[in-house]
Formats: sequence, structure tokens, C-alpha cells
Amino acid sequence: MLRQDSIQSAELKKKESPFRAKCHEIFCCPLKQVHLKENTEPEEPQLKGIVTKLYSRQGYHLQLQADGTIDGTKEEDSSYTLFNLIPVGLRVVAIQGVQTKLYLAMNSEGYLYTS
Repeated sequence: MLRQDSIQSAELKKKESPFRAKCHEIFCCPLKQVHLKENTEPEEPQLKGIVTKLYSRQGYHLQLQADGTIDGTKEEDSSYTLFNLIPVGLRVVAIQGVQTKLYLAMNSEGYLYTS
């Protein structure tokens, strides 16, 4: 008697939900028709900061060249004079050239270098 009851309960478990067909139509069929769209928007930088120019009292804009050279220029519209100031910690910022994506740093003696 117990064995027959367990067989009947197993058969009950095998029955599918009457709503399965509706769920399949609502969720699965439309998902098959989804097409991935290529991202045509310009890529945003991972670290967000403030884009600015660094200007000296002598009238020069700090410039970070593509080869990593750091110098000053009087040209106001040079794309190499734009820097991204990225907050890193309390009163600490990372300085990155917008055009070159190189970082600007200063050693313990006060000399600038790029990485």
C-alpha cells in the first residue's frame, strides 16, 4: 500500500504547471528575438575627475606631450594642456593628461615625471 502511494505522489510531481506555456510565451520567446546593440557612445573614463588647465604666473600652460615630455606653452587652445584631476584621498589628487592618458607625478626633489 505504501509503495502504491509513493508511486502516485511521484506521478503528481512530474506534472507540469498549466501556466508553463504562458510563461514560455511571455519570457522565453521574446528573449530569443533580442539583438545586442553595438555601443556607439564614446567611452567614459573609469575614474571621473575635473578637466582643467594648469597655469603658471609667468603665463605658461603646463603641457604633457604624447612622448611624455613636460613643458610649458603660451598656446591656450592646445589639447595637450588639458588635465584630468582625479580625487584619490584627502587632499590628494592624481593628475592625468586628457590627450595622452599619461599620469603626471612629482618626485621627492620636486621634479615632474610621467608614467
